[in-house]
Amino acid sequence: MTKRSSVVFGLVLIFLGVQTFFYRAFLPIFGLETGNGRLWPLFVANIGILLVLIPFLARDHRGLGALFIPGLPIVTTSGMLLLASITDWWGMWQYMWPLVVLSFALGFVVAAAWSRIVWFLIPALIVGVNGVMFLFCAVTGLWQVWAGLWPVELLAIGLSLLLVNIWVQSKGLFTAGMVLSVLAGFGFALMALVLSGWVSIVAALILVSAGLVLLGRNALPQLSGGESGTNEKLADTYSKEDVIRIKEAV
Repeated sequence: MTKRSSVVFGLVLIFLGVQTFFYRAFLPIFGLETGNGRLWPLFVANIGILLVLIPFLARDHRGLGALFIPGLPIVTTSGMLLLASITDWWGMWQYMWPLVVLSFALGFVVAAAWSRIVWFLIPALIVGVNGVMFLFCAVTGLWQVWAGLWPVELLAIGLSLLLVNIWVQSKGLFTAGMVLSVLAGFGFALMALVLSGWVSIVAALILVSAGLVLLGRNALPQLSGGESGTNEKLADTYSKEDVIRIKEAV
């Protein structure tokens, strides 16, 4: 056993020992039952915790950041199972299950930051937007709002492409992102004809924002390139002979 592996194995043993003491000695003080197999979610939780810790233990391997994607949802799911097991509050799943979806989105965000792979932000935003909507509907019971919020799927994809375009300058990404965002705005506008007026407000905000982004994108090159454009025009007025004479004079 190498020195590094022995240190890691020692830390794992200490973690398991502290964990066992906490659940067996501390939680019963508050009247929480930890016997009769109620701690079984810990076996799953430790797998998720291990997946999350591996990137920190091997910082030189940035690709291991992808382990956050399965690790965080496993930790979240097992944590909720553990809470329900020791409190007998199994009804929490009716309202809190979207947290698992949100943990997937968080896993993609952390993986993007750790691995420095900006493309992870696309599924992060798409899954995250859906997770927020699922959580809202689960808590409030207003599942019927999906009748007017289906364009949010197009908006999530469009915004994710625009977000990635900040780091990866691509005309194709920007165009695709703007097209999907505008389509989402028209989708909300269409639903505003059928549903209540608040949907039209969302549509108006999306369309106005898209218009401002297009105006700003077209204005920046003109402002920054005005002087260089003038210089290029002046340079075009010189012939090849004039350029040679200028070089010889210098």
